[in-house]
Amino acid sequence: MNGTLFKAIARALFTGITKSGKSLTIKRTSISGLRTAFFRDTGGKPVLAIEQNPNKPSLWGKLAREGHEVVQFRENGNYVGVAVDGKVLCYTRSLGTLTPKK
Repeated sequence: MNGTLFKAIARALFTGITKSGKSLTIKRTSISGLRTAFFRDTGGKPVLAIEQNPNKPSLWGKLAREGHEVVQFRENGNYVGVAVDGKVLCYTRSLGTLTPKK
């Protein structure tokens, strides 16, 4: 996982433009209309970036309701990180729970 790449993709999810000036294909979910984008990380693995649903009762949903730009990242069906207003937190699995990656 690359925090710098996640930060750039999170920003592009809301603007449609990457730092290099290239466009990012952004789609919307059919029910909630949330922004999504598929990309490949620096290791070539496919990753899904998805705008946080503000209707969820989680901390991330609360931040989205407050107007923060929150993007979750999924790889192989697992959450691997989150970006909030450009700050990225990558997760790691520890005894079956998600914890911040050090």
